[in-house]
Amino acid sequence: MRKYGLNRWNWSSKAQKWVYVTKKNNKRVYKYQIEPPEEFIALTNQLKDLNHKLMEVKDHEENKKLFRELMELSKKMQAMREP
Repeated sequence: MRKYGLNRWNWSSKAQKWVYVTKKNNKRVYKYQIEPPEEFIALTNQLKDLNHKLMEVKDHEENKKLFRELMELSKKMQAMREP
C-alpha cells in the first residue's frame, strides 16, 4: 500500500491525478483533482523567476544564494511526487 504525505498535495502516476490526503477518525481521506494545485503552480512560477535571475546575475555570491533558493524550491516540488 502506498503512503502519501498527510495534509499536502501528492502526485499519483497510477491515477494520473493530484491527491490530497487528510486523516479523519483515524482513516485516510483522499481528495483527487486533475489540475495542478495552486501550491505547485506557485512553486513553478517561483522556479521560473529564480532561473531567470540566476541567468542574469554576475556576482558570484548572489549566484550562490539564488542557486540555494532554487534547490530549496526544487526539493519542495520533489516532495510532492509519489512516495
